[in-house]
Amino acid sequence: MTNKDIKQRKSIIAEYYDKEDFGLYADFARELLNDLHKEKHYNEIVDLVESEYWDKHIVGNTNFIAAFAYNETGKKDKAQILYEEAIEFDKEDYASMNNLSLIYEKNKEISKAVKLIKRANKLVKTLGIESSENIENNYDRILKQEADLKNKNELFKIAAAKVSNENNYVKDKLKYFIKLCKTEVEFKNGYIPIPNWKFKVLIGASEEKADSLKRQWIDKNYLEKTDEKQGYTIIYRINPEIEKVLNSLPETEQLSDWANCFNELDVPKLEEINYFDTIGLLNKIAKKYKSVILRDYNELVLNYVFKNYKSVIILSGSLVELLLIYNCEKKKITQLSFTKNARPVNINIYDATLNDLLLYYEENKQLSTILINLGDIARLYRNYIHPGKELKEVEVLDKTKSELSFLSVNEIIRKVV
Repeated sequence: MTNKDIKQRKSIIAEYYDKEDFGLYADFARELLNDLHKEKHYNEIVDLVESEYWDKHIVGNTNFIAAFAYNETGKKDKAQILYEEAIEFDKEDYASMNNLSLIYEKNKEISKAVKLIKRANKLVKTLGIESSENIENNYDRILKQEADLKNKNELFKIAAAKVSNENNYVKDKLKYFIKLCKTEVEFKNGYIPIPNWKFKVLIGASEEKADSLKRQWIDKNYLEKTDEKQGYTIIYRINPEIEKVLNSLPETEQLSDWANCFNELDVPKLEEINYFDTIGLLNKIAKKYKSVILRDYNELVLNYVFKNYKSVIILSGSLVELLLIYNCEKKKITQLSFTKNARPVNINIYDATLNDLLLYYEENKQLSTILINLGDIARLYRNYIHPGKELKEVEVLDKTKSELSFLSVNEIIRKVV
């Protein structure tokens, strides 16, 4: 059948429809639909049944052919609906049952696929249909999948029972991973295609950690690496029992935060905050100060990574005070002379407070390029070292203030060491 023939026959059908000659309309429409099906003109079938003059109530039950065409043209959701309608119309439509079971199988709805293929297989045997080899093969394959799935689900249940023994970091990452997977368009019935590069995004970790967690989860049956692919991308199945267990566990927000921090305390994170460069500088300090400054700086870094905001601010103030004393002694300054409240002050560097040191540096125009930073740290230090003052403050101690203190300390180290 040429495109010209198809066009002419469609015109005839439309003409009968317009004239309300429904007997001839139905006969010609069914005949054209059958001929298109035989010659595999599936796009033409879809165009026909979606045209304004198509009325399946007049034409009759043509759902099988229409569903077949939709399926062949990639419109599987529509095909599923039409196959379901075909079976509802004809309880012995074993061909529709067979084809619909394949759609369910593809969608990983194995229980539905099993139910239908069993009905189709029973019908062909009851009716004595000889050319039923295709249905029998599908029957054997789908039932084997059902058995394999039952075995896998048993393993999944055993695996899920062990999730509660994982540390909070792993449990949080599992929760995060499942939540993000379920927002993906490709996620369906627990299955999702995931390219290797995307695991770090879905897990929310570095590439190295994400790869390690992925391998652990596969080994522990939290995640199944199937033999199927979407293009070149492997399809994974998330253990359906895992989320139930995770949701039933008590909330341990603080422990989770700590667990996350422990896992962030790695070489890439330390490199990100220039830890190793800074330690290299501090190791050049005179022995008298080195051990104390290194101790305080390491404590500062640890609290910064752990997001302990108040500790960062207090340690920053103390470390800056120590660095300013070190800078004075390095310049052979042992006594500080400056004006405080309009009165002259002369004080030993070891007796000076952070505020005294700042007044001295400001009056003597030393470290002028970082005096603003020093002032910010001193202000925060004063505000949060005394609980009473903090309670009176309107401002809330937050990440921003902690960041300011930590970054300022690093800049000061580079100026005075």
